[in-house]
Amino acid sequence: GIASGTKALQEGHETALKDALGKIANYLGTRVKSSYQQIVNEIEQRLEVQISADSDAQIKEANLLEWSVKENNSLFDVYALVKISKARLKEELARQEKENTSKAEVSYGIYLRGLDEIYSKDYKEASSLFKQAVEILEPIQNVTSPSLGDFRNSRELYVRIKEKLRNVSLAQKKLSFELSFPESESLKEAFMSRFASALSREGFVVDEAEPTFKVGGKIVSRESGFVIENFVYYAEGSLTIKIVSNGRVAGVIPITAKALGKTRQISAMNAFNFAGSKAGDDLTNLLISLEKK
Repeated sequence: GIASGTKALQEGHETALKDALGKIANYLGTRVKSSYQQIVNEIEQRLEVQISADSDAQIKEANLLEWSVKENNSLFDVYALVKISKARLKEELARQEKENTSKAEVSYGIYLRGLDEIYSKDYKEASSLFKQAVEILEPIQNVTSPSLGDFRNSRELYVRIKEKLRNVSLAQKKLSFELSFPESESLKEAFMSRFASALSREGFVVDEAEPTFKVGGKIVSRESGFVIENFVYYAEGSLTIKIVSNGRVAGVIPITAKALGKTRQISAMNAFNFAGSKAGDDLTNLLISLEKK
């Protein structure tokens, strides 16, 4: 290990030693996270090294063979020569391989549970399971096991789970609507155009065949006087959001929007436009919060 141009000799010792340990860590495919201890006795200097990463690699009894120091203009170049048994490294690599294989098999089991949740249309639970499986596999470079089903290795499994996670995310954005507008088709169109536009900005789509959420409700207009030569109208009602897989109510969104217009029709249309935009934004926020929980 090498440290160049350090201002203090102790700093040079530490940096050079960490550089040497880093090379051991690179051999193992890990990174040094914890500190080392120097145990000095009459016979030799011996290092007890703890190299840890996601795989918790553990190597002990690395030998510090010698230091070399060059001083130039009050700066130090320090070299540390460390020796470690190849047998120890092989033991550690074998331990990591066994541990990572076990983790991959656990991840595969979680993946299968996620598939069951997709079949039950519980996309929220499926998403949670797939995220767990991905987190377990993330630090594992590649292992093979006969317990990974049709997957040749953990990398193939990782890619498939990521794909399923994307599909589940898209599935959670599928909606169907059962909305009632008892007064006129034009008010319904005014509401729905703004409503659908707000939802589509976040990727939500209408899928009457296989929705994840059903949105029901009733929106009516109410005249409320005449102010400054304008008619005042309200659009009022509520939306109830149900989870298709279990029929539970995910939330209720109240709707109240007020608008003015030179005619009753214009005032009512304006109110339904505002109501559609607000309802779309509120529904989007609700569904995104459900996905994140």
